[in-house]
Amino acid sequence: MSCVGIVGNDNVGNAIAFHFSNKDYNVKVLNVNENGEYDGNLERRITRIRNIKGKFVEVSTEDKSIEWIESYEELSNVDFLIEAIHGTKESKQMVLKKIENNSLRDTPILTSGRVYFPSELATVLENPSRLLGIYLYDIEHGNNNGEIVTHSECFEEVVEKIKTLFTEAGLRVGVVKECTGFVHNRIGLFGIMCLLKFYDEKIITLKDLSKYIVVTKVGPKLFFNLTLGKEAKFELIEAREVFIQLSEKLGNDKFRLPNYINKYAYDELTFDNILNVIQQDSVEDYSISDEGFQIKEFKKIHIKGIHPIYNNILYPLLRGDTTLYFDENESKEYFDNIKNTTKDLYDRVLSKTVFINEENVKEVDLVMDFTIEMLDEKIESCKILQQKFGTEIPILLNTPIHKLEDISKTLVKPSMVFGMYTQKAYLANTELIINDIIDKEIYVSIRRMIKKLASDYIETKDTYVRPLVYFVFAKLLEASRLLEAGIATKEDIEIVGVDGEIFKYMDLFEIKNISKICNYLEPIYGRTFSMPEILLDMEKHHKKFYS
Repeated sequence: MSCVGIVGNDNVGNAIAFHFSNKDYNVKVLNVNENGEYDGNLERRITRIRNIKGKFVEVSTEDKSIEWIESYEELSNVDFLIEAIHGTKESKQMVLKKIENNSLRDTPILTSGRVYFPSELATVLENPSRLLGIYLYDIEHGNNNGEIVTHSECFEEVVEKIKTLFTEAGLRVGVVKECTGFVHNRIGLFGIMCLLKFYDEKIITLKDLSKYIVVTKVGPKLFFNLTLGKEAKFELIEAREVFIQLSEKLGNDKFRLPNYINKYAYDELTFDNILNVIQQDSVEDYSISDEGFQIKEFKKIHIKGIHPIYNNILYPLLRGDTTLYFDENESKEYFDNIKNTTKDLYDRVLSKTVFINEENVKEVDLVMDFTIEMLDEKIESCKILQQKFGTEIPILLNTPIHKLEDISKTLVKPSMVFGMYTQKAYLANTELIINDIIDKEIYVSIRRMIKKLASDYIETKDTYVRPLVYFVFAKLLEASRLLEAGIATKEDIEIVGVDGEIFKYMDLFEIKNISKICNYLEPIYGRTFSMPEILLDMEKHHKKFYS
């Protein structure tokens, strides 16, 4: 039976100890203070775990197969060691040096965290080749993914040994090279920081912001710690440090730290202070009330520009007595695709479909346009739709980009153009766009329909990109840059990226569509939406990540 030694502070490392003890490992834990000396505080033996009902409970590790030790000397007979302390580079180096001095020469040492490069920390060791980085994010939240971080002096056999041990312990780890923030945070934190910009700019409320983070299961630790308070300071300090490093190395562009993280100096970044900023700067609820409006039901819907990435919206539309109107020529490629890939959906859609013609065009009571187009193209297509269906028929644009106002103000009936965005795996947080131009009565009717179809929705103010797209694309593009730089393989990036299938998702969305979106957004938001060379080459040669 393997034995793991863990050195931690302020409860840090306890969740790792808890995990390994539950997998029948012998675990030795040394709790230390900020000077790296033994800390006998019994409260340090508590960790916070998400239970089966999704709530968080404090769990004492006293009744687990964990031995609480009082000195570094007691770590001399373990199979591998984990340094898991929050602190400065100097404090981590001090603890690593003590670990090395009190362990067998060949015992692998893992440094846990997301700020400091293992190669930098290893400079104080006599044998730097035994040190690897490890980042087990959200292990206390039931997430068993992580990354092993390598550097130029570590040995391949040490990497393989640790990967095997962690796999046997039920952890799914990717092997990556060291880089700013490590891979998980380069992808996850990058996306979250982008998303938080919309809260800063009062585009979304705090309530709706939480829906993105929780529903999509990306970066929940930041949100949970802000909500629960415990250890929030350490999480925010590390998040800020990583983001500052990313900004300095990669160009700050139109990126910035969220105001409520950036407002305070290091020593003032406390949970109470963060709450004060959020309460002071919270976005007022701008939702439109249903009261006073007659709700209209939409039963005959023209579907334009549908793409397989949006199949999820069709499934709920097929319920009940809704009829879908397609243009036979325009939709041929889509129907051929789902006939070959999703036969069940094809049969169901076909049974509900009427192909549009000059006679039945007047039956349509709602147009849903999914086409991804540049602004001038979208304006022209909306003009054609109003000419074809009349100015009294609402046009619901399911589009990831464009300020709705920029489109509608060019039309004969600006108030009848509405915006939303939904995509694969994100149906529960379908976005609805609010501005001062839209017909409020039609809007609340559309919102009622989306609530019925999707069970929930997020309302955002009108801007050049949907927050969900900013959030998701920031991660997709950063993952592509990491692959391009040789930081990790696409398989390891998909393990570490939490979402999984990052590159399969891009294949489904199609690089040509990603390119269209980036070409529109890069002049507005800068580097965040610059297309990596790897994607430009794939677009040029019509390649996919997976055949």
